[in-house]
Amino acid sequence: MEKYEQLSPLYQNKNKIMKLKTTAITIKAGTSFEMPLMITKPNTTVHWVFYTKGYDIHFGIAKEGKEEERQYVVANTAYPPDCPQQGKIVFAETGEYSFIWDNTYSWLREKEVVYSVEIVLPALTLDERVACSRTILNDLIQMQQEIVDCKEKEEAKKKELADLEVAHKSKLEELEAVKKQILEAEAAIQSCGDQVVAIQNQADAERKAIKTLSVAAPFLLEGDRVLSMLTGPDILRLGCVNHMMHDAVVRDCVWVRAFKQDSKEDVELVLKNEWLAKKWSMLNPKEESA
Repeated sequence: MEKYEQLSPLYQNKNKIMKLKTTAITIKAGTSFEMPLMITKPNTTVHWVFYTKGYDIHFGIAKEGKEEERQYVVANTAYPPDCPQQGKIVFAETGEYSFIWDNTYSWLREKEVVYSVEIVLPALTLDERVACSRTILNDLIQMQQEIVDCKEKEEAKKKELADLEVAHKSKLEELEAVKKQILEAEAAIQSCGDQVVAIQNQADAERKAIKTLSVAAPFLLEGDRVLSMLTGPDILRLGCVNHMMHDAVVRDCVWVRAFKQDSKEDVELVLKNEWLAKKWSMLNPKEESA
């Protein structure tokens, strides 16, 4: 924006007049004071006004040269004191100029000078106006192209965002499917755990049954052997006796007597039966605790 302001006629007209700050200086005896001024545009007009207190001063304007000696465009002339001196000059050429207040001719007195300078720039040329318009037009074209590029980038970003949203939705669906699989796997693991517990319980029951059968096996085999040796009348007589024995088995007095008269080996063999082991512990609490 600053570039356009410097090129625009409105800006240049607003800054057409530049007034330098009023300044008071003291010029020592036998010296001079030079104020440099750079003229950048042909036909620039410069107004000046100054005055001295009590004593006259020489004043002139010279153009500086790199190789050539300075050339006075306003002659170095004496001006009387206590009276404002003013003038103007139109610089046809650009370059560096010096406003010179000369007190080299006075070896005894210093001079006090108050001065003010005003610079008036020339009106814009046709070439300058065209250059300004061309610069603005080129920049506008470039801005239009940048707008088109930005719109294309925006559309590309929108498409990219839409693709990302689709991918995000797909990932969410995959995540939900994985969560479902995890829940199913956890349920299967729990079911397997329950089955393992059930199998372990069944195995414990079978081990107990096997242990019971191992204890009862000799009796069963012996019973089969004995039964194979009996005739019908013998079996009938044993049935009557067994009925009486069955009733006797559940009587505490029968087992108290048996436990007292049986040998230690017989008692140990009988106690392998779980029911009789419980009966023994109830009938002989002291020995159980010991």
